Amino acid sequence: MALPILSARDVPPQPLGDYVRRVLFGPGLGNSRYLRMAVVTAAAGARSVPHSHHGNEGIFTWQGAAVFEVAGQEYPVGPGQALLIPPETVHPARIVGAEPWVAVCFYCNECPALAAFLAAGGSGKGEQPAVVGVADVQPELLGQLRRRILVTPARDGVSFMRIGHVEGLAGARGAVHKHLGNECVFTLAGQATVTIMGEPHVMDAGCGMSIPPDTEHPLTVSGADGWTAVAAYCDECPALRK
Repeated sequence: MALPILSARDVPPQPLGDYVRRVLFGPGLGNSRYLRMAVVTAAAGARSVPHSHHGNEGIFTWQGAAVFEVAGQEYPVGPGQALLIPPETVHPARIVGAEPWVAVCFYCNECPALAAFLAAGGSGKGEQPAVVGVADVQPELLGQLRRRILVTPARDGVSFMRIGHVEGLAGARGAVHKHLGNECVFTLAGQATVTIMGEPHVMDAGCGMSIPPDTEHPLTVSGADGWTAVAAYCDECPALRK
């Protein structure tokens, strides 16, 4: 089963005011049933257009620094930090510092399960924004990989999305596992090979893939310098668990 692996630099840019978004996967593209994943970039001093989403937006800062404003409070984020935005929450942002900002972003907007959940009276309102750094979370072992769950509904009271940071040394093997919904994963550094139904898929730095629901996907770190990635999961989403 061959799945697409996309490099962010090869994805057509979508201008968003001062920002540029490159959507790698999403329900509207037909290659991710539930989650949308994008790489967003902005130059120093850029400001975003105020907007909101029906579900969570998870933002992992890869490079640079930004300040998000949510309900009158500022939330600064820098490299290695994740920010989870609550549903239906306006969140303008500005880029601070001298270097460009680059982030990997995950969204629930186009999820058909979320749309049905909200239509039936479900709600994700009431949660608070959460900023969590990789250094703030103790790792858990996933085979020979180290995974840090930065935000998760069961532990943090967020509504829909779980975000993890995963890393491994050269040759490390991850545990064979699968997820209730999609896993969207983006390689920040190094290289890994994911095997889907016997087919190897090689992810280099700056590339991402969407793994289908209920699909086992053993992973081996195939780069000589190890592998680091950020991923989003639907495992604890009430829209899928109902």
